[in-house]
Amino acid sequence: MLFNSVQFGVFFAMVLVGFVASPRRYRTSVLLGASLSFYALWVPAYLVLLLGTLSVNFLLTKRMSRSPHPRRYLVASVAITLSLLAVFKYAAFGVELATPFVRRALDTSPRIPELVLPLGISFYSFEIVSLSVDVYRGRRPCPSFARYLLFVTFFPHLIAGPIMRGGELLPQLDAGGERTPERTRRGLWLFFTGLAKKTVFADFLL
Repeated sequence: MLFNSVQFGVFFAMVLVGFVASPRRYRTSVLLGASLSFYALWVPAYLVLLLGTLSVNFLLTKRMSRSPHPRRYLVASVAITLSLLAVFKYAAFGVELATPFVRRALDTSPRIPELVLPLGISFYSFEIVSLSVDVYRGRRPCPSFARYLLFVTFFPHLIAGPIMRGGELLPQLDAGGERTPERTRRGLWLFFTGLAKKTVFADFLL
């Protein structure tokens, strides 16, 4: 679902209406449900991988925030996250590089794995790492599980970035989407100028 498609426009409008109509205490649930649904529309099976990765990292981050030796939990979080990223992005490349040596040694060629790259894995991997580092350095407390999930999976930046720090997005989620005329005007301006840059300039130049 491309950001400049009719399908995304309908999806975004439905989420916006649901968000505005919901009481403040339910708005995190609305955005989280929309973000997970948005992700599942690509390859539903990879939603399980995403939720598993986030669950493990949340537990490590929670333990890190309470441990007198937080470094070990930070190392575990970074290692698990970047290892998954490396497997999906570079496994086929690694096997391809090793093929001549394996063929020479064993007189056979290894099968190159065909892995469909999980949607936005680079963006959400580095957001997981950035939040783990912020908690480790004491810049942010560990958020609740729902806030943690929403921070990483927030659909407007899940597949195209930018990679955000906890201090940028989490305070906005905590504020609950407070609306003022000035914020509304500013948001509409950013939305439509960004859409114009994407459709008029970026797509045309590519």
